[in-house]
Amino acid sequence: MQVKTVGMERDKPVSVEGLQRVEILRCEVMETIQALRSNIELKIDAVTINVNLLQADLCKVTDKVTTAESQINGLQAMTKRLEKQVQELTQQREVVAVKLEDQEGRAHHNNVRIIGVPEGAEGCSTELFIEDLILNKLGPQRLSNHFTIEKAHIELARLPLVGGPP
Repeated sequence: MQVKTVGMERDKPVSVEGLQRVEILRCEVMETIQALRSNIELKIDAVTINVNLLQADLCKVTDKVTTAESQINGLQAMTKRLEKQVQELTQQREVVAVKLEDQEGRAHHNNVRIIGVPEGAEGCSTELFIEDLILNKLGPQRLSNHFTIEKAHIELARLPLVGGPP
């Protein structure tokens, strides 16, 4: 039997065996296409799963970045407040240091030094010794009735230079 087909040479007849071979090849091609289609669909499914996992991970990372940014903003605000407090405290410390230096100067200014008293002459009460010494040397008539010693202590001084004032 001879069959004529469109697109083939018109003068040559096609045999049944040729048609069977073409049909077998067509079936094989269709099976290959179907296998490729299934394989591609499996790979697309795998890619889709991976994309979904990546999207979930991206959401987690985005949340963490947002949290970190808010914490950083909070820390920056706290740092600014602390820097301002440090600046204020530094200024206060400087004011207090000036006042302290002034008070120390005033305390030293009001001190009375008595030079030439032998070591150990004060006995057990330095205040009483100094009071008696001043009363005996200056006399009660030169001092007011309210003469008192607030504080007295012994401080060993350097020995005077030879030929210098006592």
